[in-house]
Amino acid sequence: MKSFWDMLLEQEAVLSELLESVDENEELNTKRLRIASRGNHPQYYVCEKGQSTKGKYIRKNEIDFARQIANSEYHKVFGKKLHSQLNAVRQCIKAGDLNKLAMIYDQMSSERKKLVIPLLLSDEEYVSQWQNQEYERKPFEPGTAEIYSARGERVRSKSEKIIADQLGSYGIPYKYECPLILDNKLIHPDFTVLNVRLRKQIYLEHCGMMDEKEYSQNAVKRIEMYEKNGIMPGIGIVFTFETRTVPLNTRVLDRIIHEYFL
Repeated sequence: MKSFWDMLLEQEAVLSELLESVDENEELNTKRLRIASRGNHPQYYVCEKGQSTKGKYIRKNEIDFARQIANSEYHKVFGKKLHSQLNAVRQCIKAGDLNKLAMIYDQMSSERKKLVIPLLLSDEEYVSQWQNQEYERKPFEPGTAEIYSARGERVRSKSEKIIADQLGSYGIPYKYECPLILDNKLIHPDFTVLNVRLRKQIYLEHCGMMDEKEYSQNAVKRIEMYEKNGIMPGIGIVFTFETRTVPLNTRVLDRIIHEYFL
């Protein structure tokens, strides 16, 4: 579930994007559209500021001019309301600086921290505690290739090294093959990744031999197991794929990282 803070930031982004679409036409700023009815047919009049409220009749072949004025008036009212809402959201964000609250715990002495259960951690403290949780890694079988990531941890393939190094280059916290129990079965997702902004764990599984029948069948079963346990693709878990002839696409990987982990 998204926090109130994240919803505020998303609301600001939506309103800011809308603001770019508001077209305040200065040439039409002094004009107002009046619509009258004559039978079942509307008649349009353009009224100039400070002049007669009756306005000048707009001919049928000038209907585009009426549309311009109508849109200009709409944008003017919409823009005014939008500015008001955007300012209100920004004031809430400014007033709700969570870092100031998190600093109360950060500024305590190490001995005092041992006694206190914090109500809110800074991102730095949260990441530190998350990464320092110990777990038992899946052992490597004797004789398998020794491949190491840039931060010195052993991984099982060159593609997993690419993923690990890519996450590391963005400073994204992750755990490699951290154990997880699903359906009373112990499994080891390739990567357990922390989205710091959302403070949410998202799994990343690399399916590296999808052109091998037995491997691909097991991969499908594993994906179904995640789904049955509420870990849905694109929400709680993301996947990368490759075959012998189609290697891991690093551009796609980069898009996944930006979409889910930053």
